Amino acid sequence: MSVPIGDVLVPPPPTFTATDEHFLTAFFALQLTGFISLALIVFTVFASSDVAKRNICWVNFMCAWLFSAVSYSLLVGQSIDWVPPHGLCMTQAVLVYTLPSLSACATLSLMIHVLISINAILATSHAPRTAPEWVIPVLATFPLASLGMAALPLYYGLREPHLVVRRDANLYCGIDNGIPGRVSAIVVAIIMLFCLCIEVTIVTKLVRNWENLRKRRRNRPLISLSIRILVFALLGVLAIGLALVFVFVKYHGPVINIILATLPVFAAIIFGSQQDIIDVWRALLHGRRPVKAEYSTGTSGLSQIPSHTHSRSQSHPYHDEREYQSHHVEMDDARSDIGMKHVRFPQEGQAPPSAVSYFDFPYPHPYSARAKEAQDDDSERGMAV
Repeated sequence: MSVPIGDVLVPPPPTFTATDEHFLTAFFALQLTGFISLALIVFTVFASSDVAKRNICWVNFMCAWLFSAVSYSLLVGQSIDWVPPHGLCMTQAVLVYTLPSLSACATLSLMIHVLISINAILATSHAPRTAPEWVIPVLATFPLASLGMAALPLYYGLREPHLVVRRDANLYCGIDNGIPGRVSAIVVAIIMLFCLCIEVTIVTKLVRNWENLRKRRRNRPLISLSIRILVFALLGVLAIGLALVFVFVKYHGPVINIILATLPVFAAIIFGSQQDIIDVWRALLHGRRPVKAEYSTGTSGLSQIPSHTHSRSQSHPYHDEREYQSHHVEMDDARSDIGMKHVRFPQEGQAPPSAVSYFDFPYPHPYSARAKEAQDDDSERGMAV
């Protein structure tokens, strides 16, 4: 019931229960967990020379979710009934309506990158597929287009400052008319639908080639990739469902926001569980130096997306069989769980390739007769792409 003050009806201050306080605590705990985890992962990738180089799409994805977690944590440490300054509340409102689109665009860019890389591993050795040189710059800058979403909350926030308030159980600040939230949710839903289509395409390609891949001892990296794809698909469906709730329901309880707060945590788990990152932290905790992961897991910035950094140019990467076997043992310990174990080498006397497949699956010794047999077998069987 409104309380009359002069000629103005002022609504009574909201009352909050202990349950609301618990929801607020859980919301901030999840956001901070996601932020700290993602920050550690990104720091590890850039600070450690023992971690394989990551593609810019991967970095954009991780940073987008990191910024998302930060944007929802601006009011951390304050009580649920605290009224933030208008400037702080306005800043958070702009961020929470802009960064979901940024995260969705970064996810789409990463999925396109993965699809191109999948096409690379399914191509035969005699017909490698390469991505045009403009692909990486476009995928890297594409998420920036979502920053245009900031115009809508800025417009309403500057035109009608009274609309900038804490909302959704006072978990964060937003625009009270609900329009920026609906527009942002629609954009996110559309982008995630594209991601879901790409997921289906990737899974279809892998299923069609499962027998060929299984026969050639590619189980471990393929299973790892499949798990990540399924998790991505589940998160995409979840994001679409929650976006529809935001579109059709102006006021929703804290439960939906708690679910959304788990997304940065899931992002950290999915991409922070790569073996080279885990090896660095395991070695750090045990006081030993990890073996350097020389093989990037399809994450380099080359135009042909998958890559391998060669230590020797215009020659075989190994001088003889003994050197090959020595490096073989080292790379067994250093390979990423979605990465690669060995590389298909050219025939003796040829220059090394500038890139290899997204998953560098185990191939026969490059100097053995089995190497040529395996290459001939590739061309005879082929793979469906």
